[in-house]
Order: sequence, then C-alpha cells, then structure tokens
Amino acid sequence: MRATDAPQVSNINCYVTQMLAASLGLKLFDITRRILMYTKETDDYKHIYAIIRGTFPIHELCGTMTILLLARRDVLGVNLPMWKILGPAVFIHAMANFRGMKVSCISCVFILKRYFYPILTLII
Repeated sequence: MRATDAPQVSNINCYVTQMLAASLGLKLFDITRRILMYTKETDDYKHIYAIIRGTFPIHELCGTMTILLLARRDVLGVNLPMWKILGPAVFIHAMANFRGMKVSCISCVFILKRYFYPILTLII
C-alpha cells in the first residue's frame, strides 16, 4: 500500500500499447496498398514481398518515437509544441519512403541519442 503523501506513479504503458496497435494497423494497410500497387496479378512473390516489407519496423519506430515525446509532454509536463512531437517521426518516415526503406545508421544513432536517451534516463 502506498502512503497518502507518496508521490504519484507515472506509467506510460497505455500510451505505448495504443500507439503500437495503431502503428501495426497502419503497417498492415500500407503493405496491402503497396502489394496491390506495385505487383502484377501474375506475380508469385507477393507473400514474400509482404513478409520482407513487414520486417522493417519503420511504422513502429516512428510511432514509438512520437508517443515517447507525447508522454514526455503529458506525463512529465515538458512544454513541447506539436511540431516537435510529430516532426522527427514524419521526417524519418518520409526519408525511409524516399530512400526505399533504407534508413542510414547515422540517422538512427542521431535519433536514439537525441530523443530516446533523455527519456530512458528519466524512466530508469
């Protein structure tokens, strides 16, 4: 039992779970759209194409990055404008689509250091 004067516990599990579910739903429709647009009716490799497209977690990474910044604003009370919350994920997703789903290692390291490290140090 917690004492009445104990600090309130902040938990962002519901944020992450809901955003992951939304990201997976968007990924399903994105893969379906790409299969219908970029393959022919006679192609035999549609299932392999879907599996390979599904292995790269761009939707999940962008969704998790967005929700961590949103939780930072809502739970921790950090004043963040909406463009700072959505901007990095939109940029990474656009870059991944533009480059054919090949996000460079340098950009991933930059994202991890810039956005995930401060949040993880607060949680741990």
